[in-house]
Amino acid sequence: MKQLSAKATLAIDPRIEILSDSTERFDRGIKFEDYRRSPSLEEYVLISQNRMNVEVYRRNAAGRWELQAYHEGDRVELVSIGLEFAIADLYEDVILPPEELDIEEPSGSI
Repeated sequence: MKQLSAKATLAIDPRIEILSDSTERFDRGIKFEDYRRSPSLEEYVLISQNRMNVEVYRRNAAGRWELQAYHEGDRVELVSIGLEFAIADLYEDVILPPEELDIEEPSGSI
C-alpha cells in the first residue's frame, strides 16, 4: 500500500466549496491552484452564499480548466458524478441578501 505524505492533497470529484466573504479569495486562489495540481480532480465547484451563482471549473480533454457559470433559472451539471439539478433546488431554503445595484449617481449639483 502506497503511503501519502502529510502534504499530499487528495482531490475527490467533485471538490465543492461554499464561498464566504472570509474564504472566497483563498478558495479561488491558492486552494484552487493546489487542486489543479491533482491529476485526479476533474471538477471544482464554487457556490456563492450571497447570490444564486454556482461556478463549475471542469478539466477538459487537453487538461485545461474551463469555467461554466450557472445562475437563476439554470440547471447545474456535475459531469464527474453524472448529476444534474436545478440551481433553485440548491438554494431552496437559503435566504439570500438583497442584491446591491451598482447605480452611479449623476455628478454635479442640482
